[in-house]
Amino acid sequence: MASDVDNLKTIRSNYIATLATESSFQVANGPKPSYSIDGETVNWDTWRDSMTAKIDAITEMIVKLQAPTLIRSRGRA
Repeated sequence: MASDVDNLKTIRSNYIATLATESSFQVANGPKPSYSIDGETVNWDTWRDSMTAKIDAITEMIVKLQAPTLIRSRGRA
C-alpha cells in the first residue's frame, strides 16, 4: 500500500505532466485563447495559475509529512 507521501508525489507528478502537456501545445501552436461559450468561461491563464498553486500546495504537504518529528517523553524511576 502506498504511503501518503507516495500518493501526494503521484498527484503532483500528474499535475506537472498535465501542465507540461498544455505547455507543449503552446510551443507548437501558440497559447490557447481564453473564451466563453454559453455563459461558461475558460481562461487558460487562470487554469495555469491554478495548476501551479496546486503543485506548490502539494509540495508543501510533502515537505511537512517528511519533516523530522520530535517526540518528547519522560521516564519514571
